Formats: sequence, C-alpha cells, structure tokens
Amino acid sequence: MTKQKHETTIQLEKICEKIAKEIQTGIYDFPISSKYEEPCAEDYLSDIEDYRFVMDSNRQYLGAHILVSFDGPKIWINTLDKCVEGYLGGDKVKRYYSEDSLGICYYMSGYL
Repeated sequence: MTKQKHETTIQLEKICEKIAKEIQTGIYDFPISSKYEEPCAEDYLSDIEDYRFVMDSNRQYLGAHILVSFDGPKIWINTLDKCVEGYLGGDKVKRYYSEDSLGICYYMSGYL
C-alpha cells in the first residue's frame, strides 16, 4: 500500500523546488521597479526575515541560514549545504541546488 503525501508536504516541495531553481539559474520574478539593473542576491534577499551565520573555529565564514518566509511555512536557504529547507507542522522538505548563480553566499558574507 502506497502512502499518500499530505497536501502541506506537496506545497512545501513546490516552494522549496522553486526557490532552489531560482538560486541555481539566477532567474526569478525580477521586478521592473527594482533599483538594480539585473537580478542579484541583494534584490532577491530584500525581504529576509532573519539570518544566522555558520563559522568555523577560526571564525572564518562558511555560510548562512537565511529565513525567507515565516508566514505559513518556514523556508530557510542554507548556503553551507546548498539547499532550501521548508518546515510546516510536522512536515520537512529539503531541496538542493548545485550552483549559487545569484551569489547569495558571497552576498551574506558582507553582513559580517
């Protein structure tokens, strides 16, 4: 007997896949009214809710966990593991990207 996925799991998968694809390709719904000439990490992350840095024992920056959605599902971009993590209720979804075409990890290092 096949176990059916909950609707919340399916929604989380779609959200995380969308964000991971946007980071991978560097293509997202770039607003015409943006103050930037082209898609970039600063524009993409303009509405972040929170962030946490990951550092090694020598205080060298390794990556960041960026909370991009808090209303409804919690969605984190994890630049260290190159993935997007979604949480809603007891559901958890993780989608990976192989390249950071927006330069999010580098951009976040500027916050230090």
